[in-house]
Amino acid sequence: MKKLIILICLLISASVMGASLQKYDHKSWGPITMTASPVTLTATFMDVGELIDARKFNKVKLYLDVDINDSVDVGLKLLGSHTAGGTEYEYAITTTSSSLVTIKPLVYQFSNDADKSYVIEFDVGEFGYVQFQANAVTSTGTPAQVANPKYILISR
Repeated sequence: MKKLIILICLLISASVMGASLQKYDHKSWGPITMTASPVTLTATFMDVGELIDARKFNKVKLYLDVDINDSVDVGLKLLGSHTAGGTEYEYAITTTSSSLVTIKPLVYQFSNDADKSYVIEFDVGEFGYVQFQANAVTSTGTPAQVANPKYILISR
């Protein structure tokens, strides 16, 4: 009888542990809404949604609607950090000419004056936490907005 009770307890424990880790056992997790309200953009890069815990994942796929309105050049970038609240690093892009190597922040820029829905996939590399940011270079009237931002995490 004691062996049967121990076996039942082990099975229940394994079942509970599996349920708590279930989201990390999938190839992807989401979509997760980043913010319910549209984000009105300014010239300064600002956070879109909360810090994303990307531990155990190597890619994040972002879905968003961009309404440029009267703004020019909406920019979107991803910051990575090793710890929650730690130093945020910009992902970079490198270009090479015959005599110069240029490193710039990796920024996706939307300049089409139309309401569009986009999906962008980022490789998060070794970072455990990522943060999306957006800006609009100039606005002469109604500022640009990012609406319905969602993301999916894709496992390693």
